[in-house]
Formats: sequence, C-alpha cells, structure tokens
Amino acid sequence: MLEESGQVIAVEQGMVWVGTIARSSCSHCSSDNCSTSVIARLFGMKRNRLLLNNHLQARFGDRVVIGIPDTVLVKASLWAYLLPILSLLLTAVVSSMADLAYGYQALAALSGLAFGLYGVRRATGSEARRGQFEPVMLRLEGLTSRHVELNF
Repeated sequence: MLEESGQVIAVEQGMVWVGTIARSSCSHCSSDNCSTSVIARLFGMKRNRLLLNNHLQARFGDRVVIGIPDTVLVKASLWAYLLPILSLLLTAVVSSMADLAYGYQALAALSGLAFGLYGVRRATGSEARRGQFEPVMLRLEGLTSRHVELNF
C-alpha cells in the first residue's frame, strides 16, 4: 500500500478535504547533493487537495494517513501508460504497412497517441470507474494539534 500523510483542511457533510504536499524527490536519504534533491529544490513543493470520505470522523486540523492499494496503482499505471503507447505503436505500424510518407506516418502515430489518451479518459472518466482509483483515509496520526500547519 502506498501511504502519504496529510492534514484535514476542511470538513463538510461526511467528507473531508485533505491537504498533502507532493514530494518530487525520492526521500530515501537525507543527502542534499544528489541530482534528485537538486531537481526537487528547483521545482519546489506542490500542494494537493483531496476530497475523501470521513469514515474516521476526522476534524479540522487532524493529521491523517491516506493510502492507495498497490493493485490500484498498477491498474492506473497500465491505463495511463500502456493504452496510449499501444495505440501509438499500432497506428504507426499500420501506416507504415500502408506505405505512407514518413510525415504522414508521424501524424498517424500522433493521432494514435491522441486516440489512446482519449480512450483512457473515456474508460476511466465515469463516476463508477473514477471511484476505483481514489485514495482512502486509513488512520489518524497520533495526537494532533488543532492548528493548520499547511497553508492552502
């Protein structure tokens, strides 16, 4: 399970808004000299907001742990990466077999990529499907203070 901690920044009707900070570095060591940490400093931290079901009765300011099951992560990765690439390759092969000029083959491959991305959007964009890819609130983190540490 992929886990991340966040803070409840708003509570409304059985749902909570949880704020997290996306890290662009690997966070595996405390080194400031590796290229990953240098790139992370260049791009800064991105703040995310997630609307989650409040089944833990979290309150404003609580620190919570949210998670995404590994199977969901693999499934989402396959949808996001595999379908567009396969679509691109298929249209490139078909246009090559049709003896199109190289410029038209490139356009066909790009249109295949666009079609694959559109297919991912259609397949995962419905409310029923989108719910499969949402993170869940796993637990509250220890004793929390009731002030907001993150500025959203």
